[in-house]
Amino acid sequence: MKPEEFKDMVFRNEGEQFDVKATFPDLSDHGAFANFLKNILSFANTPRDSSSFMLFGVTNSTREIVDVGSGPDEAQIQDKVSAHANPCPRFIVHQLIVDGKRVAAIEFPPEPRLSQPTKS
Repeated sequence: MKPEEFKDMVFRNEGEQFDVKATFPDLSDHGAFANFLKNILSFANTPRDSSSFMLFGVTNSTREIVDVGSGPDEAQIQDKVSAHANPCPRFIVHQLIVDGKRVAAIEFPPEPRLSQPTKS
């Protein structure tokens, strides 16, 4: 994903295939991670013919692009999610600089299999 593609998505309507978040969740916080995992599984399991996206670094009310800091990298996110979902949903983490601010997008390619939380 290129910064221009991120900016083009900022004003899309939120729904089953698109969501914006101002901050990236703290994956070490149990409650924040549980909510993040719920969102990941919801996006991954929604039937679709094209990719869906969660954008981090976009305010919900004004759609302003804000800096999310360095945040976890893709390997850290994959490890954490795979420890709590079976099978691990397929997603791609794009970390970008847009207008001088660090942002991220998680892309969920179309997936024929369903993922669900594991007990832990």
